[in-house]
Amino acid sequence: MVRHHHRAILVTVLLNQVVGFLWYSSYLFLNPWAAGLGKKVSELNRGNLAPYIGAIFGAFLSCYVISWLLQRLGANTGGKGASVGIILWVGIALPVLLPHYMFAGISFSVLFIDALNALFILVMTGFILATWPKSRLY
Repeated sequence: MVRHHHRAILVTVLLNQVVGFLWYSSYLFLNPWAAGLGKKVSELNRGNLAPYIGAIFGAFLSCYVISWLLQRLGANTGGKGASVGIILWVGIALPVLLPHYMFAGISFSVLFIDALNALFILVMTGFILATWPKSRLY
C-alpha cells in the first residue's frame, strides 16, 4: 500500500514554486528566456494568474506521482530519489519538451533554460520525497 508523505509533498510543491520564481527572475534566466521567445520582459503578461495556478496544480500532481513511483521502486535515499528524478527527466520530460519546442519553432535557448529547470525540479523532488523522515508519514 502506498502512503504519501503529504507534508513532504506540500513542502516540495512550495519549493517548486520558489525555484520557478527564482529561475525565471531577472537574477537568473528571465532576460535570456524572454529574448529566446523574441520578447522583451515588459511584453510578458505576468499578471495572468492561470499559469501560476497551473504550475501549482502540476507540481502537486507530479509530486504525488513521484511519491508513488519512489515507493514502488523502494527508492528511500537521497541518491536514489535524485536518480529517479534524472531518469524521469531523460526518459520523459526531455523527450516531450524537445519535439514540442522544435515544432513550435521555439529557440534552443528557451528549451535549454526550461529543460534545466525541469531537471532541477525533478531531482530536488525525488531527493526530498525519498529522504523525508518516515515517522512523518501523514
